[in-house]
Amino acid sequence: MLQRIWRRVADSIDQRGTPVFLALSLAVGVVVGLAAAALIGLLELVSKGVDEFGAAVGSQTIALFVAVPAGIFVAWLIDRRWQTGHHGVPEAAEALAIRSGYIPTRIAPLKILSTVFTLGGGGSAGRE
Repeated sequence: MLQRIWRRVADSIDQRGTPVFLALSLAVGVVVGLAAAALIGLLELVSKGVDEFGAAVGSQTIALFVAVPAGIFVAWLIDRRWQTGHHGVPEAAEALAIRSGYIPTRIAPLKILSTVFTLGGGGSAGRE
């Protein structure tokens, strides 16, 4: 199915040229911008939840010792339970080289959830 869509898009660009390419670029930019805004919104929501938990408990330190492990646990659960682990930069490069860039579609939303709960709960983003 994706190959058919890709062929239609490629044929459309070949036949109509620059205007179609610009329209597709604009559409991709809007979708990516909305996805980035949604990610930031989810991060703020989780972070506010952690802060409110700290205020309800009465101590930010206690909340920190509860929220951080909870965030890490949820991220670990998403990563391991739904097998989204090991899909970082090296795996994306491998997919590009070996499988024409194919990465399973179920990975992206679960990686977003994993990122939101890890970062929103105070976890580390890694070496970067």
